[in-house]
Amino acid sequence: MVYIDSNDIRWGPYVKTWSRKFEEKFGEFYTEYLLNLFNTHIDKGLVFVRKNCKEVIKQVRSKRLVVTIIKKSV
Repeated sequence: MVYIDSNDIRWGPYVKTWSRKFEEKFGEFYTEYLLNLFNTHIDKGLVFVRKNCKEVIKQVRSKRLVVTIIKKSV
């Protein structure tokens, strides 16, 4: 058995799981397009939020912010 601390897992697995459901609704083309956008921009966006925005409720982990984005998008 292998134990992986949830703090060590970044946002990628959450997005991949979400993308399977998204693909069922919208197809492969749009799913690949969105995954490319996530891979290209999410880390830069998270750095921007941390440096330039005031969070009303401070998110401890960046993956929580990504999960929130995903939940609001479908």
